[in-house]
Amino acid sequence: MTAAAGVPGDILSRAAEETLQRLCGLTARPAGAGDGPADAAAEVQFWGAMRGKLMAQARGGLGREAALRLFGGRAPASRQQQEALCLLVAAVCGAMLADAAAGRAYLMESPRIVDNIAGYEQLFGRPLAAATLATAAGTLEVRYYANVMPATGIQHEF
Repeated sequence: MTAAAGVPGDILSRAAEETLQRLCGLTARPAGAGDGPADAAAEVQFWGAMRGKLMAQARGGLGREAALRLFGGRAPASRQQQEALCLLVAAVCGAMLADAAAGRAYLMESPRIVDNIAGYEQLFGRPLAAATLATAAGTLEVRYYANVMPATGIQHEF
């Protein structure tokens, strides 16, 4: 986990752990970097007392398991796995902001599916906070990026 101003890694990790437990019934614990190809990746942008993006990526079968637990059925399609991750990233973002923004107002756009989150550090620098959580079904990586370009300090509209 990476600590940062505004959103320490423990707040982000706790928000992700609680969301996985509440929505999917999955117990999570902090882990090292996830291995294997991504099942799905999603992001959500938010504004208010805090501004930025929250990214999430599921690996090792977590996308499939989340879709099964959220939507039912037997073999979720790739699109259902992506939609499940969109729900998770929005819920994690809401939980993170409820804790870190201390009751101040914010707006959150609808989450959207992304190909992967691998290139975000090149675009936005290191995340202000990051956490990787392991479950019996796979791993969830979440990253919080502010909308300030690290090299220039200039505000960047995502």
